[in-house]
Amino acid sequence: MSSQLELICAASMRPDPARECADLEAGTGAPFPRDPSMAEIIRRAGGTS
Repeated sequence: MSSQLELICAASMRPDPARECADLEAGTGAPFPRDPSMAEIIRRAGGTS
């Protein structure tokens, strides 16, 4: 598992895979990681969720 800082860095560097994870979370209703969700990680990375 990655730390929140690592996930934020990865989402800022590779937004497309991060968006795919956020879309999967939205489709299943099960965020991964649970706290914060990938949508929140993307927001913290400066993207839109």
